[in-house]
Amino acid sequence: LVSSIILPTSVYNFEKPLGSIWTDALSPVFPKVISGIAALWHSSDNYISRCLKDIFNSYIHRFPFTSHPFMSVLCNETLEHCQHIRNLFIDTTIKNFITKSNCNLAHKQMAISLLLEILEKCEEFWWLMYCESVFPAILDFILGIEDNPTKKLAIDLLKRIMDLAEIYCSSEVIVEHIRKFVVCNMPWYSGKVFKILDVLSVLNPEIMGESLPAIAEAIKITEEKRGSGCDQALRYVIL
Repeated sequence: LVSSIILPTSVYNFEKPLGSIWTDALSPVFPKVISGIAALWHSSDNYISRCLKDIFNSYIHRFPFTSHPFMSVLCNETLEHCQHIRNLFIDTTIKNFITKSNCNLAHKQMAISLLLEILEKCEEFWWLMYCESVFPAILDFILGIEDNPTKKLAIDLLKRIMDLAEIYCSSEVIVEHIRKFVVCNMPWYSGKVFKILDVLSVLNPEIMGESLPAIAEAIKITEEKRGSGCDQALRYVIL
């Protein structure tokens, strides 16, 4: 059923849009199919997880994010194995859209827009997962993206996540991700890292204030590894 109707060979051509007849037929079916497959899930059954990932991967970019058929499943707290479905969705979105280098920009934009829409519709079920998994992935994504419309979408998502972390008193999760981001990237991309930190300080000054000791420690580690005064961007910021 999955391989012949939901995932026929034709949908694996990412660049080929589906016709309206196809999308209209699938839209009302997806919630039942996804919830039905998830109900069969067992932690030792990789096939079920692979089916769900294939469905997410093949259709995330093929429907308008404001009326995406995945929404009714992803925002249903009573669904059996709902947390497993969310984990698979986030994992697929990050690996196959956000961090995948050869992914079409339009598809990246659609994935980020869908992530934003999910937060707007059901933040209480998702905010912690976004803080723990989506935030660091988007930080790394912004470091390498040059397209301004895509970058703006990503920054909007960062702001929403930071605001939710503050609302739900989990800013320490964001602070730790910022620390790791600075430690990992400062030695190689110091100029870009400082630009991103500037953006974050505008998005949420309170959380960035909490992050200053961690950022200072990361800069100190970089200076010790590369030699004091050897990095022009660091010299400029420190002075």
